[in-house]
Amino acid sequence: MKIEEIGAIVMASGFSVRMGQNKLLMPVAGQSMYRHVLDMLEKSRLQRICVVTPYDAIAEDAAARGMQTVCNSAPQLGQSHSVVLGVQACADCRGWMFFSADQPFLKSSTVDAMAAAAAGGGYPILAASCRGRRGQPVYFDGMFKEALLKLSGDAGGRSIMQSCPEQVHLFEVEDEREMLDLDTPEDIGRL
Repeated sequence: MKIEEIGAIVMASGFSVRMGQNKLLMPVAGQSMYRHVLDMLEKSRLQRICVVTPYDAIAEDAAARGMQTVCNSAPQLGQSHSVVLGVQACADCRGWMFFSADQPFLKSSTVDAMAAAAAGGGYPILAASCRGRRGQPVYFDGMFKEALLKLSGDAGGRSIMQSCPEQVHLFEVEDEREMLDLDTPEDIGRL
């Protein structure tokens, strides 16, 4: 498989309950948090980028960059709904790499290395990991398409990973800062 056949799905639909406001629009290092993820993906080798969001500002920014946008009109259905919408929008891809829009320090070089490993085969599921802590992005091979489309609730692809742990491989990320997702005002303050 080629890297170009992997769909990058950015999940930008959360309610930011612990943050108390839409964290994706909060400034981190001079710009809205989500913009770091979109900037990083623009620099990556992934070409099919789909942003799933209910937020007009994020959708408009992504569309202006030439990225595919999908309106998540029911974010209350949980993270799985974003997964389903993204896979439906990129149904012709041979695999999908899922990104959270609240990881502003993720590097395109890391994503490219992970995508190259996934494209090289032998990894039905590939999850970013740093010192034993698993996180995002997570890659699912096309063999999981039907399972991804059947997801519901707020667990995302975690339930698939739990049902077939032997299919899950870890991609070690050197810099734990890349794995940070910012969920609370304290997380922002620690920066």
